[in-house]
Amino acid sequence: MKFRLFIFALLLANLSAAQTDIPAHFPGGDEAYNQYMTDHLVYPEKAISSQSSRLIKALVAIDTLGNLRLQNFITPNSGVGFEEEVERFIQTMPQWIPAVHDGRIAKTQIILTFNFTYIDPEIDYEEIGYEYYVKSEIPPSFPGGNDSLKKWVEGYLSDSLQLQFDTAQASFEFVVTSQGNAIDISLTSTNSAIADQYWLFAMDRMPKWNPGKIKGKDVFVKHSITLEIIRRKS
Repeated sequence: MKFRLFIFALLLANLSAAQTDIPAHFPGGDEAYNQYMTDHLVYPEKAISSQSSRLIKALVAIDTLGNLRLQNFITPNSGVGFEEEVERFIQTMPQWIPAVHDGRIAKTQIILTFNFTYIDPEIDYEEIGYEYYVKSEIPPSFPGGNDSLKKWVEGYLSDSLQLQFDTAQASFEFVVTSQGNAIDISLTSTNSAIADQYWLFAMDRMPKWNPGKIKGKDVFVKHSITLEIIRRKS
């Protein structure tokens, strides 16, 4: 079974007791780290079979020799092998350059984030030769309407990605295929309450749309929307 693996890691926080002057980092920097992940992080077979995607956040301790040790996962357990693969990846990673505080090598903690994204092999997300309509007699629509879409996006950002925000706004352009899939999604504007990659990750996970129609036939249609998401208060 074909699949595509999209992985990124962000050093989201430094949680050491005292702030470090130089944070711990992978030898060669972020570019080297991303390449190492591409070469060594594996999509779990169970996750492929279940077509699962998941954002995994792991709290990691780095000692004065640059050795990494997984302390715990911040995100809920997936049950399909993502955590086991992240733990294996961290245990087999080469030593990092340790943090430095007040001119001395220091212990530190970081949060590593991994985005495992399963993409349906029946959908060609890299197709560039297709034709689409700028307008259609019946435009594409999200099941339940715009309010339903905003509710779904808010739930995904808040619950699945566990992001903290009050009000987030963004505009998008994309093509809705004749099968109702949203492809070629681009972010055209945002109020910066949420990082661009999280918006795009959420929008890429949208349920299928009702496709646009011309003379009763489902067609590819370019569509644009603006969403203002207000996070639920717990």
